[in-house]
Amino acid sequence: MRKALKGLRYTCEFFLSLYPEHKANQFLKEIRALQDVFGYLNDVAAARRLGAICAGEGREAQHAAAYILGWHSAQPSHAWKEAHKGWRKLARLAHFWE
Repeated sequence: MRKALKGLRYTCEFFLSLYPEHKANQFLKEIRALQDVFGYLNDVAAARRLGAICAGEGREAQHAAAYILGWHSAQPSHAWKEAHKGWRKLARLAHFWE
């Protein structure tokens, strides 16, 4: 999803000069916000993999991975709520290219 949003944003930005900028700004703002949320969720997934990677690397690496995973594990439900809100906001916006 994160990569699809990136592609959509870059495509919109590429064609932006063909449309009134004020019409596209809110649309692009919402896409960027969604990219941030999905980027964070990607970080959460990476933190989970980090634990497996550090399993054989000694206590310090395991403790660091556990700390990172613990911090990230507390946040994803909030991020998913933000993703749902972002999708709803984006869906309500007029397509600036129409």
